[in-house]
Amino acid sequence: MHKTVKEALDIKQNELREFPNRMRSYQIYEVYTEFLKAYKKVNDILSDLRNDAMKPKHWKELLAKLKITVKLNDITLHDMWCADLLGKQKAVNDVLT
Repeated sequence: MHKTVKEALDIKQNELREFPNRMRSYQIYEVYTEFLKAYKKVNDILSDLRNDAMKPKHWKELLAKLKITVKLNDITLHDMWCADLLGKQKAVNDVLT
């Protein structure tokens, strides 16, 4: 799934690059570009979290630090994207190490 999401984000980023210059001058272009960059970074963090060393106890610890109340088996990509992994990267790194 990581690969599919990464490919979709790359496609959207490439589509943005093809916009004419007059469209790139709009603020929403910059906002959307930053939005895609952030999702790509979060996706990279999630790929790190998918390794075999992450046991259920580590996931429970991470979800508690991220204040995610969804059960481990019910967690979605949307939940992880909304958890502000970039802002809470220290908590993520603590669990990974």
